[in-house]
Amino acid sequence: MANSRELKKSIKTVSSTKKITSTMEMVATAKSKKAYDRIHALAPYASKLKELMGDMSAVGSVDHPLLRSPEIARHVTFVVITSNRGLCGGFNANLLRNFVKRYKQVKDEGTEIELVVIGKKGNGFFKFAGIKVDHAHTDLDDTVTYSRTEEIVDYLIDSFVDEKTDRVEIHSNRVKSSATTLMSESVLLPLQLEESVEKGDSGAQANVDYLFSPDPKTILVNLLPLAVKTNFYREVIDSMAAELIARRLAMKNATDAATDMVKDLSRVYNRTRQAAITQEIAEIVGGVEALK
Repeated sequence: MANSRELKKSIKTVSSTKKITSTMEMVATAKSKKAYDRIHALAPYASKLKELMGDMSAVGSVDHPLLRSPEIARHVTFVVITSNRGLCGGFNANLLRNFVKRYKQVKDEGTEIELVVIGKKGNGFFKFAGIKVDHAHTDLDDTVTYSRTEEIVDYLIDSFVDEKTDRVEIHSNRVKSSATTLMSESVLLPLQLEESVEKGDSGAQANVDYLFSPDPKTILVNLLPLAVKTNFYREVIDSMAAELIARRLAMKNATDAATDMVKDLSRVYNRTRQAAITQEIAEIVGGVEALK
């Protein structure tokens, strides 16, 4: 059993660690609130943009490079969004483990793969695993701007339009609620248009005449790339918010564990100290008896 000095040192060390994890929890809580607000602020804009694209699809079939959907994808681009820092539980590990399964599945089918990684943790993992990373972006954090993500998605759009890739998938974490996250796999390209349905009082689809100025094709030339960029930006900030939530939960669990550890060590320390005092008293009494 450890002596009193060692136990006291352990208690001091764990208490110092507890202060750090508690501070990190508070910082992550404040940042996650801001990131969560950014997601909600973007929601009305993204929803309206989706509605407009639905109105476009109601006109009839539309021919646009971003809507190209080949029957067989001969080349797939994967975008994996991870964090730059650790201390966020299984945020990165669970995502990367699930992605590797998808990566191997596509590779076994003989499909060419391009890998775009966001985050230092993902980039380091793939280098260690011996998986080629074609493009790595390690400068994005929870303060990422739309213009920075636009630089990345412009490359993805150009690659798809030039038919260098037939499919762009995003693998990331998303915010489920203010306290939970979930892994996500979504298709960025080809873009899917969901036809909007307007219903009358009887519940049947209403006949709506659309007047466009300029023509629908001209509108889509500007609208569809904007939709892709908005979707990508939402995926990135969603992942950043999920990272902060995961870090807050991880630091809370670490703080709670440190609290329990301090209690246990303090209990052992008090017992050890009490035993030492009892032994000293017994030795003194024994010495006095010996002198008689």
